[in-house]
Amino acid sequence: MSRHDRLVVTVAIFAASIWAGCSTGPEDGTTGDDQDITGSECEITVMASGKKMSKAQLDELDDPVARFVLAGKACPTTFEEITRKMAKTDVEGDCAPGFVPPPPCSDDDESCEGPGREPVTSTQLVSETSQVLGKPDAYRAVFQRRCGKRAASDFFISAFGLRPDAKSLPVDVELIGRDATSGAFNYYAREKGA
Repeated sequence: MSRHDRLVVTVAIFAASIWAGCSTGPEDGTTGDDQDITGSECEITVMASGKKMSKAQLDELDDPVARFVLAGKACPTTFEEITRKMAKTDVEGDCAPGFVPPPPCSDDDESCEGPGREPVTSTQLVSETSQVLGKPDAYRAVFQRRCGKRAASDFFISAFGLRPDAKSLPVDVELIGRDATSGAFNYYAREKGA
């Protein structure tokens, strides 16, 4: 079992496993009563039961993915679409439009804490093969977005299959959001744009 497989299995064991898929709905524009999730095009399947999630079930989730990616209009299916939607929907505190962060702190300033003192977003690149091969290969980017009072560990997007010679970002992403109410980490996956 590869390190990636172990990570996915570990996350799935400790998280509420949810798979989010997109659908444009019926051609005539009608939607089902329980499946119309806040007017979104998103169709969400709960992996544990194999059943579609209702609007009421989505409303009960209190994690950044449910609140800022899946709720509302549009169903983003790629990393770029997800981050574009979050730039419009996840706008609390340091992520608010027009927020001006305070000047950088010096290393010896112990009072340098509070809003704007930590980066709002961060990205880490990980490769399981580049070091062994001794050259750039495929990478996974782990993206964190910390807005408002949310900790950096409350929201992750993982995009895998990044290559140094690629002309575009990969389509497949995994998202993890900590539910502020239950404390559980909810796991979402977008595979092959669905």
